[in-house]
Amino acid sequence: AVLVDGFQFLREDVNLHVLTHFHSDHTVGLTRSFSAGTIFCTQVTAALITQLIGVDPARVRGLALDETVALPGAGGVRMTLLDADHCPGSAVAVFEAPTLAAGADDGRGGGSAQRLVLHTGDCRASESMREGLRRWLAGRQVGELFLDTTYCDRRWNFPPQSVACEWLQDLTRTELAREPRTLFVVGSYQIGKERAVRAVAEVVDSPAHVEARRWRVLQLAHWGDARLPSGKSLWSRREEDCQVWMSTMASLSHEALEGILASVNGRFDAVVAFRPTGWSWAPKRMSAEGSSACKPWVGKSGRTRIYSVPYSEHSSYTELRALAEMLMPRRLIPTVNSETSVGKERVMRNLIGTFDLRADPERMDHYLGRADGVDEADMVDVLALSAKRGRALPRGGGTAHGVKHLHSEVVPCGWSSGVLRSRASGQPVDLDLTPPAPPLEPPRNSADTLPGRDGHSADFAFVDADADVVEVPDSDSDDVQQFPPAKQPLGQDDLQCVNLAQQQRLLQFYETDSRNSRAKVAFQTSKLKRKRGKKAKAGSKAVDSGRTSVLQLRFKSDPPKNVSSEQAASARREAPAAAAAASTHAEEHEAHGPAGWPRELQRHSLKESRRRRRDFVA
Repeated sequence: AVLVDGFQFLREDVNLHVLTHFHSDHTVGLTRSFSAGTIFCTQVTAALITQLIGVDPARVRGLALDETVALPGAGGVRMTLLDADHCPGSAVAVFEAPTLAAGADDGRGGGSAQRLVLHTGDCRASESMREGLRRWLAGRQVGELFLDTTYCDRRWNFPPQSVACEWLQDLTRTELAREPRTLFVVGSYQIGKERAVRAVAEVVDSPAHVEARRWRVLQLAHWGDARLPSGKSLWSRREEDCQVWMSTMASLSHEALEGILASVNGRFDAVVAFRPTGWSWAPKRMSAEGSSACKPWVGKSGRTRIYSVPYSEHSSYTELRALAEMLMPRRLIPTVNSETSVGKERVMRNLIGTFDLRADPERMDHYLGRADGVDEADMVDVLALSAKRGRALPRGGGTAHGVKHLHSEVVPCGWSSGVLRSRASGQPVDLDLTPPAPPLEPPRNSADTLPGRDGHSADFAFVDADADVVEVPDSDSDDVQQFPPAKQPLGQDDLQCVNLAQQQRLLQFYETDSRNSRAKVAFQTSKLKRKRGKKAKAGSKAVDSGRTSVLQLRFKSDPPKNVSSEQAASARREAPAAAAAASTHAEEHEAHGPAGWPRELQRHSLKESRRRRRDFVA
């Protein structure tokens, strides 16, 4: 087994790990004391986890992109890391299983083929990324695709990164024209968003200031030597030389920006921050207006402004569908927003048509598929078998389990009556296998003619259960020709080439679905009963509370603490009248205060008194 980005789920029986990139949500659980096997990753990610986290280099194996290695102890499985276009050092992991023997089944409806498993990690499925993946696959089909579905919804159709960078540059020019002495701050994570920073720095023609840890990350990620078109270095550690700063996404608030403005000692008069994230995408407005649709959030002082720009290092919905349609996997597993069955169904609904549903046992296609490589011996001519029903079994006897192949000696049970559908015409045809009683019995040479495909006619005859031949009228003559049922070519008609194995799988699907439905109904029923029981108990308490209040109202001013049984019985008999009198008394004295009433009644309003009276009567 191989564990991908799962260091918080370490298992004793797994010693092969794959790390797709260096973002903190993928390195959760990875510490300097890691000793659970070997970590395979790109060379950039290997340098980051050994230098910054302190993982033992002996436990890490850095691979170059497009390099294929055999995973030790994995039964011949090979792995290749391809560019994910997400952040520096990110990769897509492709696993190749050994070729299956001829005629073998991989358990996913695939048949005899090499099994490919592709895990995208986090990726930006840009056109260049998809093209590199297409070249490497060279026409091979992916069996299982673990897909980054962060933005898997039709709403998140934000523009490519190149367009988002142009928007950043347009906004930067606008702010420079408004106030030349403006400091620009670009939000980022511990790695990533470098292209957004470079887009802003190119317009300002200024290096971007980074703090010490981020400077080290850039050096390890091979971004430290990047330069601006003017020849200046893209990064700098000196604040006084930079008009662009790189900061964390969490620090982009007006309070933090005011603090930055106060710390620069008057070198800048305004601060503009960019929050590059795909979640800022507003489909209608931004699709029509472009960068001008990005409106600033202005601080109270007017000196700080924050823009949200739809720059993302994850795939947009359009790119996700393009990637899935290109790969067309037999099975697709979403890795984001799919923790629950409802979330998974919502994600998969947006990807219907991009993968083969036959591999998902929760869908009917799983039981209707698997038609590849079906032998003619596995097919059954249901029409021919039904014609022999009368001689095979007593009328009404037998079960569906009696159906066997055409060449078998076991004769199947049939139907007493049924409505069949012709593939030629697509219309329902009444095929009555029980001979009707006179005088409704049709002539022996009569037949129904229905329009078929391409305007041709399709002939259907009444079948005699006691005859060995099927009577079919001749369209060119009034004479009736008799001939034994001819064996039709495989796949000619739905009723003459029925795959029994497929029908059994379909029956299994419906039986499983029925059991699940019954269990769900039983659970909901028991839950409703418990809820009703709780309500009944609560109602009983309310009635008791109302009775207690009435008993207290029965003794007008300070009632004695100890009430005799005779007094209590008398109070119960007069309780309804006492409740009505108490309510009237409360209405008369609401404005003046119920002086001399019991303390409990003083705490309740007129509305509460009326509610208690209704509860008691109920």
